[in-house]
Amino acid sequence: MSKEQEMIDRYLQAEMDLLEGKDVSFNGRRMTMENLSEIRQGRHEWERRLQAKKGVKRHSYGKINW
Repeated sequence: MSKEQEMIDRYLQAEMDLLEGKDVSFNGRRMTMENLSEIRQGRHEWERRLQAKKGVKRHSYGKINW
């Protein structure tokens, strides 16, 4: 498993745990529901890195993304 996928999995787990009302400590910080958008942004960043590593490109025509 790549580092990128491992980080995506960790962010997904943190997101699910928060949504289930569990206490979450991530990167040495205690997270609450207020941090949910921050966790999601982190996951999106790692997903972007993984796609870039795989060489997947999205085609964009005007405002339409494929």
